[in-house]
Amino acid sequence: MIGRSGVNGLGQWTILLLIISFFPTYVIASWSTSGESFDGELVVGGLVTDTRPPWSWKVAGTTNKMDLPPPLQNSKQSTLIWQGLMNDEALLLGKTSTTVINGRAGLAPSVTFGNGVDGFNLIWRGQGEAEVQLPVYDSDDPNQSIGQLSFRLISAAMTKHIRDKRPTYVSMYNDSVGNGLPPKEMAVQTGVTGEVLCGIFAGEGPEWLCENGLNISESKPLCWLTDTSVIKPEIVYGIRSISGSGVLKIDGTSLPSRWKTTLPVKIEYR
Repeated sequence: MIGRSGVNGLGQWTILLLIISFFPTYVIASWSTSGESFDGELVVGGLVTDTRPPWSWKVAGTTNKMDLPPPLQNSKQSTLIWQGLMNDEALLLGKTSTTVINGRAGLAPSVTFGNGVDGFNLIWRGQGEAEVQLPVYDSDDPNQSIGQLSFRLISAAMTKHIRDKRPTYVSMYNDSVGNGLPPKEMAVQTGVTGEVLCGIFAGEGPEWLCENGLNISESKPLCWLTDTSVIKPEIVYGIRSISGSGVLKIDGTSLPSRWKTTLPVKIEYR
């Protein structure tokens, strides 16, 4: 047996397992008698598994320049306020790049936003939408927060798999760690999940994602993807910002020459 195993995030998988066996062993262990008929068997067999997560991910550009209109000013709090910011823009796209035979451990992604950021907050509001709050910094002094950026995003995921020899589609919701996908009661309505994801991917998803008449009648938790009875799953996962939902607040009465905020994304597998 030749093997090597590894752990990445929440998922554990075997990278390579190769078993070669020879039967019966006496064929190797001893010689037949010279001149007599020989009848034997050599069996070479084994199992090769490569269960690395088959996911590919794309995150929005590292720098998004934002044109700011004239601010409102709250004189009582000495705060500058900009409203109506953000465009409809994909923040994170994920898709399985290869078709796996069946569900298994290490296939379900766990997406976490804002890990390690003081002042970060994400609250699910329903229909797949969440409100995000991020601290804003002066680019010349990244250790001191000077304000806050808040905006809304929408998140959804779905899976195509084979049931009774036919393609079947289900929407996904979060049932474990990670804040990048809503729980069931806050998820996008099952019937419109395909439409939402088709718009988020904007042509970068698999061909089936935007098919007419895509029927999604049920939803499943992410842990369902670890079930070996799930046949040939193909999964898409998309998050985008909601146009006009952004509000920028800067403490004081003047905006620094350069400001920024950062939204970290961490992806693990289970």
